[in-house]
Amino acid sequence: MNLDHSVFVESCMEHLDHAEQAILDLEQGGEFRPLLQRVYRCLHTVKGDASTVGNTLAATTAHAMEDELEVLMTAGPPFTRAHASQLLNRLDHLRAAIHAA
Repeated sequence: MNLDHSVFVESCMEHLDHAEQAILDLEQGGEFRPLLQRVYRCLHTVKGDASTVGNTLAATTAHAMEDELEVLMTAGPPFTRAHASQLLNRLDHLRAAIHAA
């Protein structure tokens, strides 16, 4: 792993950790829109970084998650345990895609 790739992985993992915490906060009844927007911003950054380094799988996965969040934001609360589980599962897939490149 070269330095640029290790910086990419480290940066993405930090963003995904923040996204995961926001999802967990949502599951516990945290403020709906601000927390979803935080997750969205994290994913948007990861998508851009992945595109920059040529990690198409991670960029595509992050983009699909952004689309899911837009649906959730449009639908509005409540944010259910099923939503959290689905998003956390997708974060795990995104982490694997980042490490795989």
